[in-house]
Amino acid sequence: MKTRLLTTITALIIFTGHLMSQEILPDFNLYTLEGIKLSTQRIVNDSMPTIMVFWKTYDDKCCNELVDLNDVFVGKLKDKGVRVVAVCVDNTGNMDQVRTFIYGHDIEFDVYFDKNEEFMRAMSIPTVPFTILFDKYTQPYCKYLGYCPAIDEMLCKKVEESLALRVE
Repeated sequence: MKTRLLTTITALIIFTGHLMSQEILPDFNLYTLEGIKLSTQRIVNDSMPTIMVFWKTYDDKCCNELVDLNDVFVGKLKDKGVRVVAVCVDNTGNMDQVRTFIYGHDIEFDVYFDKNEEFMRAMSIPTVPFTILFDKYTQPYCKYLGYCPAIDEMLCKKVEESLALRVE
């Protein structure tokens, strides 16, 4: 109980830290599960928040994060127009393993493949799982490193905050 509470508190502290600089999403090519090349500029929603999670299929915490995130997406965020994007950084180049996991867990959001972890390095992602919330203006709003079982509460709160920041 104490470990979970400490993990949740630590996650909240890390997750709630707003980015000090206005980072720009670097333009890289990612691949769909069907092998179609797509620019990173086209995968971030430009009118609603986008949640981007970096993950690997052979990391249990990453897989748990993706399944939890899918539950949040389906249950609370999909109807609000929030986009969720998973970027797989398996460097083995085996898209079949990624497809098997995604289809086997009925993941409902978009999944892309960063073949050589180039995009991950460009985003300065130290390890996975790593989650970034982009606001509705495609600016990074907050980042979260690691797996957290309370991801649903944190993300929903942060999505609402990011929507309220800049009212048009």
